[in-house]
Amino acid sequence: MSQDYISRTKTLQQLSTGESPSTDDIAGKFALHGLRRRVEILAQIDSEEQPELETESEMRAALERVEIRNRLGQVHEALRKSGR
Repeated sequence: MSQDYISRTKTLQQLSTGESPSTDDIAGKFALHGLRRRVEILAQIDSEEQPELETESEMRAALERVEIRNRLGQVHEALRKSGR
């Protein structure tokens, strides 16, 4: 199974810098994509099946994903309004 955009971006950042990326780091990389690719990424994130949240760490991870998704949506809207 292939990794989704958020997981892949986190993994690449951790491998290259040794540090976990912030939401702004992920949003910055997202902003480099063109309009169509950003739409595809957002659609892929939105279509992911949400697993059952049974532990506190699973809940934290789910909350982090929602925060990242919201930030990506904000970046996309701002870029779209500016003509990018």
